[in-house]
Amino acid sequence: MTTLDAVMNTIKRGRREFSIYDAMSEAHRARVRDTERYWRYYRGKQQEQLKIKPGQPNWNVTENWARLIVNTSVDFLFSGGLSFDIADEEPESAAQQYLDAVWQDDPLSGFNFGEFLQEVGQSGANGRNAFIRIVTGGEVSRLVNIDPDMVEIITDARDMERVIEYIVLWSADGRVFRQRITRGGGGWLIVDEEFFGVNNWKEITNPIEWGFSFPPMFHCKNMPLAHSIWGPSDLEDYNLQDAINRTSSDINKILGYWASPQGWIKGAFRQDSIKADPDVFLPLPTDGDIGFLELSGDLTASRGYKSEEKAAFLQITDTPLLDKENTSVGAMSGFALKILLGSAMRKALRKRMSYGGLFAQVNAALLEIGGYGTAVVKNVWGDMLPENKAETVSMIVSLAAHGVSVEAAAEFVGVTKGEADRLAASSVMLPSVSPIAEALGVANL
Repeated sequence: MTTLDAVMNTIKRGRREFSIYDAMSEAHRARVRDTERYWRYYRGKQQEQLKIKPGQPNWNVTENWARLIVNTSVDFLFSGGLSFDIADEEPESAAQQYLDAVWQDDPLSGFNFGEFLQEVGQSGANGRNAFIRIVTGGEVSRLVNIDPDMVEIITDARDMERVIEYIVLWSADGRVFRQRITRGGGGWLIVDEEFFGVNNWKEITNPIEWGFSFPPMFHCKNMPLAHSIWGPSDLEDYNLQDAINRTSSDINKILGYWASPQGWIKGAFRQDSIKADPDVFLPLPTDGDIGFLELSGDLTASRGYKSEEKAAFLQITDTPLLDKENTSVGAMSGFALKILLGSAMRKALRKRMSYGGLFAQVNAALLEIGGYGTAVVKNVWGDMLPENKAETVSMIVSLAAHGVSVEAAAEFVGVTKGEADRLAASSVMLPSVSPIAEALGVANL
């Protein structure tokens, strides 16, 4: 069920009907109106730009660039993979194995690590924030991606970054509920309530003490946004999507009307229509003529304008526009690719700051819940672009030739610490290409 379905799922209470929408604050409702639009546009259910006249074809066209923008953003965010390492812990330690067990694929529960990351990224890209809830009770804790539209965040009036309450709404069996996760007494209290009207909530469970100093749910902004507890969506410039659809629909309508030639005859007898086979000659009077109405142009200007709208939409949202006809990506160096994809990579770095904080909080909480105490868990992000090792070798050699140490050169070009150590062990201050290439696993250049 979509959030909109849930919002509009009315329930009867005596003589009056309520909905989840009724249970939201005004600010919450306003946010949901926006984010529901972003989700609709992502799914391709976008506003039609041309009015449909009775008995006439529907010329509306939807070019769903919104989905490409969100998917590209999420793909760059998690490109190269993501793993979690506990600082100062061996890979075989019990704490690291426990953490890995929480995140590993589990066919029985349906948890898939890669799919979970993608859906968390989609939730944030469309819903402005991402939320992960920790559910305890099994051998290892379970992680749940919470719908941002169903969450309201209450913060300290004197410190906006300090959350004092999470409110999670849901409906079940024709009733509306909320769960309040409230800071208090050095910990957090959890209580469920049912909605009976505006400002009329009744507790249906006794308050439960969550036995940790942190809440069971964490959030992050989709991207940094100053002075707001909510981040920006990837699709806040959706009006450009409307403009593209309008131009595409206009072009489609023009081509639809002019797809088949419209013939005309001058000087013939007046009648409803004249039908003739291609091999039949029509008799015409002395001053008669015959021809076809033709489109005066090939819509070059219209197609060019649509291309400009599309380019603006992608540029504003930091999405690379790859023209496969004019861009040979395979022939580009790694440096050239970074130039071409620079805006998308910078956007992904901004997101990694936000989502990285979320994962760090969740992992620290998991370890404490698992009985392993407090620890710092590092996010190990993969490279956004495939590594060109031959190019890496050349860069290191060039830097080393100018007096840069192998370790510093390796760090500069983004080689991992392990590879840098191998370089240092197999090379001197001014190494030849061969030992570096061998250390990196590349054939001699």
